[in-house]
Amino acid sequence: MHLETQNPTVADEIVDVADALFERYGYQKTTVDEIAREAGIGKGTVYLHFASKEEIGIAWVDRLHQTLIERLRAISAANGSPIDRLKMLLVARVLFRQETFLRHQRSMDESFEKLKKQLTSKREACHAREAAVIVELINEAERSGLCRPIDASKAAESMVLATNGLMPYSMRPEAIGSLQDVERKAKDLAELLVAGIEVHKGGVS
Repeated sequence: MHLETQNPTVADEIVDVADALFERYGYQKTTVDEIAREAGIGKGTVYLHFASKEEIGIAWVDRLHQTLIERLRAISAANGSPIDRLKMLLVARVLFRQETFLRHQRSMDESFEKLKKQLTSKREACHAREAAVIVELINEAERSGLCRPIDASKAAESMVLATNGLMPYSMRPEAIGSLQDVERKAKDLAELLVAGIEVHKGGVS
């Protein structure tokens, strides 16, 4: 287990270095020795914080998702219509993962192969956290009279499931296309999903 009682600054530095090495060499070829050397610490210090390279990999994935959650919360807290922010949020969760995949494609493939069980369960928890941010925006839109009365949790879950179809783990590499193509598809899908809950002029849709 990641030892939370240890100095978090050192643990963060280890994950920072691992991130760079995973991008450069891939997860499989990166070793704990290399992480320690690049971080300027002893191998034993790495093991004070992480029991194995696999735990560093899990911490790395956790870091990536925390970055996404912070980005989604920033969109949720921004000014403007909650309907517009909801569309932006749905597009952002797709683009973040696509951008991350493009940066770390080899490591993503290799780490998922090695850590499939842990990452599958974590993915579900990540999606639940993202859905919770969506729920907040749907509730805000309803309070503002911009969204019809609905079960926000079910709507958020459906939006997550629908946009998951544009994620790199749901598409063959040759089907992903350019980032611009993905962004266009995500925007079109977000418009469609939000239109299903939005109150339109002339009454409730």
